[in-house]
Amino acid sequence: MPQSLNIGAFVFGAVLVLLSLVVGKFKLFGAEVDGTVGKVGRVIAFLFGVFLISTGLNFNNDHKSNPEPEPSSLNTPPINTQPRPPQVTPSVIRKPKLTQEFEDYMSGTWQFRTTVPSTRIVSTYDMEFLRNGNFSGTRSVNNFLQDTFSGTWIVLPSSSDSFTLTLNDLGGDPKSLILRVIDRDSVEDANNGTRWSRK
Repeated sequence: MPQSLNIGAFVFGAVLVLLSLVVGKFKLFGAEVDGTVGKVGRVIAFLFGVFLISTGLNFNNDHKSNPEPEPSSLNTPPINTQPRPPQVTPSVIRKPKLTQEFEDYMSGTWQFRTTVPSTRIVSTYDMEFLRNGNFSGTRSVNNFLQDTFSGTWIVLPSSSDSFTLTLNDLGGDPKSLILRVIDRDSVEDANNGTRWSRK
C-alpha cells in the first residue's frame, strides 16, 4: 500500500475515534458538527476508527520490514564470498644480479656431494666462503675425512639467475663453476647438476 494511503487511513481512523468519543457540536479543521450522534453510531465509528488506525500502522510496518531495493543496489555486482586461495610465498623474493649481490649471497658455509656410480663412493665437500675473498673446505669420502683445502674465490654474474664461481686453490689450478640460483639456500652446478646447499 502506498505511504499516502497509510497516512490517510490512520488520520481518518483517528477522526472516527474522536467522533465516537465526543458527543457532538465541535469544529475540526474547519468542519463543524452541529448535531449529536447516537450510541450505536458512536460505537460503529469507534470500531471502524480503531480498525483504520491499526490497518495504517500495520501496512506501515510491512513497508518498513520489506523495503523495495534501491535502484543503485540493483546494478551492484554480487560480492564474492569465496575464500581466497592461500598465497604461496616464494623462498627467494629477489634473486641477486650484481657482483656484490652474488658475493653476499655466496658468503657462508655450503655443502655438496658427488657420487661415483661404479664404486658408490660418496664424496662430501664442506666449504666456507668468507667475505674477504678467502675460502676453506674439507672433503670426506664415505663420511671419513680425506683432506682439507683453502684458497681465494671470486664471482662474476653470468645471467639473471646464475654466476661463475672461480676457486683459486693454493695447491692447484683455478677452477670455474657456473652455478644457478635455485632459492636462497641452494644452487645447482650447471655442468653436472650437483646441488649445493647452505648449511
